[in-house]
Amino acid sequence: MLASTRNALTVASRAQVAVLSRCSRIAGFATKADQVEDIEYKRPAYFDNGATTVMDPRVLDAMLPYFSNMYGNPHSRSHAYGWEADDACEHARSQVASLIGANPKEIIFTSGATESNNLALKGVTNYAKTKTGKKHVITTQIEHKCVLASARALAEQNDNVDVTYLPVNHDGLIDLKELADAIRPGETVLVSVMAVNNEIGVEQPLKQIGEICRKHGVYFHTDCAQAAGKIPLDVNDMNIDLMSISGHKVYGPKGVGALYVRRRHPRVRMRPIIDGGGQERGLRSGTLATPNVVGFGAACEICQKEMDRDKEHVSRLANKLLDGIREHLPKVILNGSETERYFGNVNLSFSAVEGESLLMALNKDLCVSSGSACTSASLEPSYVLRAIGVGDDLAHTSLRFGIGRFTTDEEVDNAVKKVIEQVTNLRELSPLWEMMLEAEESGEPLPKSVLYPNSSTTDKMRSFNAFFVFCIVAVLSVFGQEQSMASEVAVPAAAPANQFDQAKPILAEQKEEIAEEKKEIAEEKKEQQEEIIEEVEAALARAGWMKRVVTPTFLAGTFVTIIMFVVVWIGTCCLWDVKTPDRFATKPMNIHKE
Repeated sequence: MLASTRNALTVASRAQVAVLSRCSRIAGFATKADQVEDIEYKRPAYFDNGATTVMDPRVLDAMLPYFSNMYGNPHSRSHAYGWEADDACEHARSQVASLIGANPKEIIFTSGATESNNLALKGVTNYAKTKTGKKHVITTQIEHKCVLASARALAEQNDNVDVTYLPVNHDGLIDLKELADAIRPGETVLVSVMAVNNEIGVEQPLKQIGEICRKHGVYFHTDCAQAAGKIPLDVNDMNIDLMSISGHKVYGPKGVGALYVRRRHPRVRMRPIIDGGGQERGLRSGTLATPNVVGFGAACEICQKEMDRDKEHVSRLANKLLDGIREHLPKVILNGSETERYFGNVNLSFSAVEGESLLMALNKDLCVSSGSACTSASLEPSYVLRAIGVGDDLAHTSLRFGIGRFTTDEEVDNAVKKVIEQVTNLRELSPLWEMMLEAEESGEPLPKSVLYPNSSTTDKMRSFNAFFVFCIVAVLSVFGQEQSMASEVAVPAAAPANQFDQAKPILAEQKEEIAEEKKEIAEEKKEQQEEIIEEVEAALARAGWMKRVVTPTFLAGTFVTIIMFVVVWIGTCCLWDVKTPDRFATKPMNIHKE
């Protein structure tokens, strides 16, 4: 099965080579095209299953008929094409429901987990604030961006919706007592806590959270995009009222997801966020994408049947990856809890190594990420790592390895080898790594502010940097005015008239060949003269610019800039060695496996 999957994954690259070969032949470059055909394109090993998973070939087989022959609209109930499409969607609905122990009527198909999360938070809150007056929502600081953005959108409305963001500890887990204390009787309508974090893989205690919410009569929503199909889930046993699932995180297609909405004990009331034909029990209007829904259902069924096999395979490879890296590289930190985690998500920080540099160095051989795919383009450190107390510098060194069903032992062995090689190379170029080694040899540890700069240090450093930038901009503005004056004064003089423009043939009867020859000579001389004039004008302009720019004002501004730089440097050095949080004071160097 793995071999067939690999063959399927190389279809696109081979097709691109074939198209390039044909285009080259058409253009007349047969030799180059032949060379292109001989290229064996080697794709890097895929370790980003937290962003998306490879589609299982069995899922694709289930989808194909609904792209070609069974193309009816599942909402058309007047003919056979619509009936067969509707039957396929309902069968998929039962497959998704079976994965989480729900009733098929409680499954609402959406375009993905982002839409499901938006519908859960906004739909429930908008209904409750008008019907019951409840306007309080509780979530955590490490939720997915779509949950945090939905909560922020609710808080920014004019109806005074209040949102509480629960903190997490160093392991990434919430405090259940803090959750219970945060619930306001008669005000809190919803608690939203993700099952497995998308960046660090920490698994929250869903059953205990569900019990607290049921005791206080509050709806419990959980984002299970990273958990469904990977860990056992039962909405009734865990007292879950709403659950978001994504198709492409369970080895299915992109563009499809689901929201579980409890119908009984208690019945969840909510309003739709999309208006239209009233499909999906009136909660999500729009025509279902039958092929995607069928693929989603097939993927959920496969996950349910092979969950134990996947768990054993993925956990073994994850331990192999983690142990292999830790054995050969010191000061490698596993972010998040060591035990309460999904085994396929391995988020590591490499001390004294810039994460983006390591990412680029590994790009040829490994597909890894520096965090969530939705925020990987941002230069800011991960807000999830910040929430668990990781300093900005250490957060910038983190990489996320996502191991999945189709990851092989050979790929893990190669990943360990490449990571060790590239981290070693980058650390040899790092002054911080040199300082850390020298400190260990001398027995005098570095100031913990160097290893773990806290937020206070970072804020002060940013203030000094902002002041320094302001000073530089002020000086450059003076410099720009002087330069502008110089450019206005140094206007080149008009070029003298060309004497050859008025030249006429000496003899009217001269032959046409001689006239053309003279004309060519005249044009050459004209070009030479113009070049000489341009060079002279440029030299005059440069001389005028220097004369105008190098003024007492310019020299004074330069001197002030140098003085400010020295002051900022001294202030930075004074602020660098500051106290660090207590959690680092207790175990300053316990950052790698013994």
